[in-house]
Amino acid sequence: MVIATMLVGGCGDGGGQAASDTAAPPAASGKPPGTSGSAAPGPGAPGGGAASGGASGGSNGDATGGAGDGPTGGANGGANGGATGDVDGGSTGDANGGSTGDADDGSAGDADDGSAGDADGGSASANRSPTIGGTPQTMVLHDYRYSFTPESADADGDVLTFAIEGLPSWASFDTSTGRLSGTPKPADVGNYTNVRISVSDGKATAALAPFTIAVVATAQGSAALSWLPPTANTDGSALTNLAGYRVYWGPAPGNYEKAAAVDNPGVAAHVVAPLTPGTWYFVVTAVNAEGVESAYSNMASKTIQ
Repeated sequence: MVIATMLVGGCGDGGGQAASDTAAPPAASGKPPGTSGSAAPGPGAPGGGAASGGASGGSNGDATGGAGDGPTGGANGGANGGATGDVDGGSTGDANGGSTGDADDGSAGDADDGSAGDADGGSASANRSPTIGGTPQTMVLHDYRYSFTPESADADGDVLTFAIEGLPSWASFDTSTGRLSGTPKPADVGNYTNVRISVSDGKATAALAPFTIAVVATAQGSAALSWLPPTANTDGSALTNLAGYRVYWGPAPGNYEKAAAVDNPGVAAHVVAPLTPGTWYFVVTAVNAEGVESAYSNMASKTIQ
């Protein structure tokens, strides 16, 4: 038997609001309960141009010549399009049309749609530059993990490679994903300026604006969490050996890098501090006397200004 998931809400100071600050009582049926206006609990160990003819000419000639008219008429060309293509159509090419193409639609390429590539629809179209975006976190507490991965795309499907300027000494960089990450230590407190991430498809480059990462020793933000204590195990039996809770939080949904234990089962609240500016995400689990931990509760979030 494992503990049924409880529901968590958030409130308090720190310049932000929680994603959900109300919750319904947990169900006793063994299924993780739902939540109002928030995500359902995640799983856990316990609980949760035409090629063959034109308008004036086809396989039998064109407007000025038939299949038997000699050089002024060809079997394959017409006034507006043909496999060899010319104004009137000629198998060998003359003032009215040649086998190498003309102003309308020759096979060697023209201004409209030649097979060798042109400005409108040729197979060798111009390269399109990649794009890059995202808003990096600009402050991190020492001993907290920092992680930022930019959003990127390439309309041509080209393989992208990332680069960075101003890499902080405490961080690492992945050239295949653009992810900047690391955990600064107390000795790393300070400002790391002119960090710039760029992406290239081998022909063109795009970059984010330069940014600064401040590693700080303390911060002013906080989040006060509260939750409904569970009363049942997931099989519906009464929960009689609840021992406490664990609170998890991090800078992205599912990325809960920090945790705190609440070892008193009678306390269903916790203040998380300090928190740097940004949006933080929180979940809670319940733990019984045997050390069995429930699945995550629903998620709450708070933005610190």
